[in-house]
Amino acid sequence: MMERYKVLKVLLFIYRVTSTILSPLLKAALHYRKYLEKEDCSRLKERYGIASTARPSGKLIWIHGASVGEAVSILPLAHKLQLELPSHTLLITTGTVNAAAIMAKRLPRGCIHQYIPLDVPHWTNRFLNHWKPDTAIFVESELWPNLIFTCHKRKIPLILLNARISDRSFARWSRFPKLAKAILSCFSSCLAQSSKVEEKLNFLGANNVSTITNLKFAVAPLIYSQDELEQLSLLLANRSIWLAASTHPGEENMIAAAHVEIQKHIPNALTIIIPRHPQRGNDIAKDLTALGLRVSSRSKEEMPSKTTDIYLSDTLGELGLFYALSPIVFLGGTLVTIGGHNPIEPAHLNCAILWGPHFKNFIEICKTFESAAKQISDKEELSKQVIELLKNSELCQSMAKKASDIAKNQSEVINEILGKIRPYL
Repeated sequence: MMERYKVLKVLLFIYRVTSTILSPLLKAALHYRKYLEKEDCSRLKERYGIASTARPSGKLIWIHGASVGEAVSILPLAHKLQLELPSHTLLITTGTVNAAAIMAKRLPRGCIHQYIPLDVPHWTNRFLNHWKPDTAIFVESELWPNLIFTCHKRKIPLILLNARISDRSFARWSRFPKLAKAILSCFSSCLAQSSKVEEKLNFLGANNVSTITNLKFAVAPLIYSQDELEQLSLLLANRSIWLAASTHPGEENMIAAAHVEIQKHIPNALTIIIPRHPQRGNDIAKDLTALGLRVSSRSKEEMPSKTTDIYLSDTLGELGLFYALSPIVFLGGTLVTIGGHNPIEPAHLNCAILWGPHFKNFIEICKTFESAAKQISDKEELSKQVIELLKNSELCQSMAKKASDIAKNQSEVINEILGKIRPYL
């Protein structure tokens, strides 16, 4: 036991020293990301643990979700916690600009949003010294050693919620079992999103592990403007619409090829593309125009005309609008090795759902939807399935209803989660 403790102490010391030495380079990297518009210029100091607002008095619950998917999944929990614990302040942290933009629009009133500091000792200490959280909840798979060990040392109860660990991450952590156990044993409770994840966490030495329904099922249907929907529906009344949502580099050209094939069979077809990162909009528009396609860009306030091939929605926070508009949704990040995105959101808004072969990030959720969605293998099969669904409205509606029913049936997960975490609040 003493030997194990010494090894861990040495490993942690090396990590802490290394991250401290590298802090000037990390600062430079943040400034470069700012130049690329991947960091928030006005709030960059938050990444160094410098708070941009005062801490309210009283109890504070801190919830961290790294990116858009995790951040959105936090919202129903935040609403529920505010109802149950109105005297507590909720601090929500994220790590990306897109997640922060969505939080600005959708966080309940009274919640505080900050960017998570990078895992440098004096930055994380500065963050914790200011906020002094009474409980910390990490969503999915964010495991930063300095931050976690410091919270544990300060006796802040830690909860790993909706825990996810990929096969690749599991193999990597398995090579350092003592370190994995040291980090995971800091958590008072680990709530896994599947029994497979529970087995992995137990193997790696986590404490108090149990399986819950995936937190993402608790997310309410995405909001949208009814006026915008009616305007677009009227404008596109004579078009056959399908949507490729949350696309990544490499996918837009495949979707363009699928569009060309679809138009051979359905001449009035309109393809809507929503890139996962809207800042790529100009580059995508240039690439698709170079292929001979007519592109209208929403960020430029262009509306699709009768001759538009691709309507590029390169804006933020409008997924709900386009899910409500389109009867068919292909989920991006699945024709390339990104790992996919959340099928629950389009299911809530009555869409027939398609995804590609790469959906490792949502394996368990996709299994839940197997009877209500279709997996395609490539752009040729994508075009074939879209053609079939556009021509067969009964099949399209049947798939959409099955998906919607599954999403509604799983939506009570938030009460299950609250029952698990209440003792630590």
